[in-house]
Amino acid sequence: MKSKAAAEALEMYREGATLREVGEMFGVSSETIRRLVFSDRNRVPYPNLMEWMRRYRYSIAAMAYDLGEDEQAMRTWLEDDTMPKRVVDKVLRLTGVTYEMAFKR
Repeated sequence: MKSKAAAEALEMYREGATLREVGEMFGVSSETIRRLVFSDRNRVPYPNLMEWMRRYRYSIAAMAYDLGEDEQAMRTWLEDDTMPKRVVDKVLRLTGVTYEMAFKR
């Protein structure tokens, strides 16, 4: 996949699309998308939280809105492992999960 398409595919997956849905959109197998998503360079700092978001089809935009936070800031915090404590506390209240479940690797 070209880098722009790969970035779009990764974003779709992070927004809640399944591997199969992303693969169908880009005309590749779900295995190709799995390799892209789970490669070391695309590792997400909070895999358990991202899995919770995927399971409940909860986008980063929706989470930012529900937390009263800026969407771009929320993306940065989730991708760069830089989430402020005040936001961590909001996420835990919103999701109902423990800190260990949401933020430990």
